[in-house]
Amino acid sequence: MSSFVYNSLNLDLENFFGTINFGRVRGYFLKDKNFELDPKIATWISQLVCYNNQLPQGSPCSPVVSNLVGHILDVRLVRLAKLNKVFYTRYADDITFSTNLLKFPRKVAYQDPKDSGKWVLANTLTEEIRRAGFQINSNKTRMQIAGSRQETTGLVVNSKVNISQKKYRQVRSMCHRLFQEGEFFIKVGDQLERQTDLRILEGQLGHIRYVRGRFDLPEEIRKELGYTTPEGIAKLYARLLFYKFFVAPEIPIIVTEGKTDISYLKSAIKNLFSDYPQLARKDDNKIKLNVSFVNPTSTVTEFLKIGISSSHLIPFLKKFKRNRLRYHPPKNPMPIILLVDNDSGFRSIEKTLIANYGLDKSFKYNAVKDWERMHENLYLLKTPIVGEKLHTRMEDLFSDRIKMLKLGNKNFDPDKKHGDETTFTKHMFAEYVVKRRSRSSDFPGFHKLLASINEIIADYQSIRLDSRKSVTAPSQSPSSRL
Repeated sequence: MSSFVYNSLNLDLENFFGTINFGRVRGYFLKDKNFELDPKIATWISQLVCYNNQLPQGSPCSPVVSNLVGHILDVRLVRLAKLNKVFYTRYADDITFSTNLLKFPRKVAYQDPKDSGKWVLANTLTEEIRRAGFQINSNKTRMQIAGSRQETTGLVVNSKVNISQKKYRQVRSMCHRLFQEGEFFIKVGDQLERQTDLRILEGQLGHIRYVRGRFDLPEEIRKELGYTTPEGIAKLYARLLFYKFFVAPEIPIIVTEGKTDISYLKSAIKNLFSDYPQLARKDDNKIKLNVSFVNPTSTVTEFLKIGISSSHLIPFLKKFKRNRLRYHPPKNPMPIILLVDNDSGFRSIEKTLIANYGLDKSFKYNAVKDWERMHENLYLLKTPIVGEKLHTRMEDLFSDRIKMLKLGNKNFDPDKKHGDETTFTKHMFAEYVVKRRSRSSDFPGFHKLLASINEIIADYQSIRLDSRKSVTAPSQSPSSRL
């Protein structure tokens, strides 16, 4: 079947959020098999997300809850679409049926016999929408015919679902403005509004990547058809993420070898908060960190190639200085701390550090010194030596007590092999042991590590202070130098 889309039917649901009232929301959470909540909890959630007995427009909860309640509508319309060989998409209240059939299926919609320019929705379609608890806004039903520029839910759908080139150029221009000026503009009504919120660009660029990379398709189909993120979008996305994490972070940022290391550090800082108040603060009786982390999501690992192991830092380190020069210097730069295990994995990056940063060869994986400034605001931090153990990793910094705790009848093994049913993994250790069963005495080796993070932050602050003094200090006159 050709992927060319000939005709596209668009219809709009009347008062979409308003028709999802308190009773529908509560009933959903009570009866849906994925929830089946206690009546008190269902009532509390419904009170939280509803206002004036309905889902309010503009609330961040409304799209999520409406998709949950509207799932039954999607199920029924997907079934109808499949039976009639059309494609179904919905974005909130905007529904589209599209097909590459020469004649649009009559069981979905048909031309009015008295007016060929008017299309009538089939009873099968209107009845399914009514049964799901929604109504159609008849004033917004339209058919887009092949050969015209077809757009639906903000997407161009002539030959395939796509983002208009105009939209992509606009987002690309906003990104480049951000990289060079530290700000960008968005149009609000007839006015341009100055912005520095990266979430706006991340959301728009992520949407473009999703559509052009056909992430709506199952992974196996994407691979079979050869769909990947287009090169230009991938490069722009990588530049935006680099800017976010390594050019303009709001607080000091730490890059680890993996997700479990982040979990370990967060738990250590919270448990040892009273000893290292510079790294966290109390806000509404909750401990909030004064440092952030690069969470190795699939997007981060795809575009930045970090957060998996120390060896993945090699291409990042090779390009860091060159990449950093592509951006306008931020007003308030923060230190970037690469945290690596002080074991054989560190050896894999030693040559890169020596070749690209002139790293002193005495700064080896088993050296006493824990940290080193590599370049401007980039620091390298190794896990500290523990007792007589020269080669260390994050798990060595915990007490024997917590490492000996069991989950069921299983022991903790940081090197767990696939198929070993007698042990549990680092992820399980981080989530179900360290987070839930740890106490301050379980982090003995983390004292030196957290102290080193404090030292790095203080070191960079002093360097920035010295640079400000050198810039603002009055220059000496020729006579005063004689």
